[in-house]
Amino acid sequence: MSDQETTVDRAMRKTRTGTVISDKIDKPVIARVQPLKEHPKYKKHIQQATRFKPHDEQNQCKVGDRVRLM
Repeated sequence: MSDQETTVDRAMRKTRTGTVISDKIDKPVIARVQPLKEHPKYKKHIQQATRFKPHDEQNQCKVGDRVRLM
């Protein structure tokens, strides 16, 4: 695989912004992402929460911090 193909693959990753809700585990933190989704029939915007466990090598993140996940 050449360097150009690797760059293309990395550019297509999704990026999400969330809030740290727990930092009790040693390396990972628990972050909640709440995107707004539109209901297909009623067109009302609904918040759906998803929890991710990103790796935090230096244990810098604290509860309430905003983080960007990729």
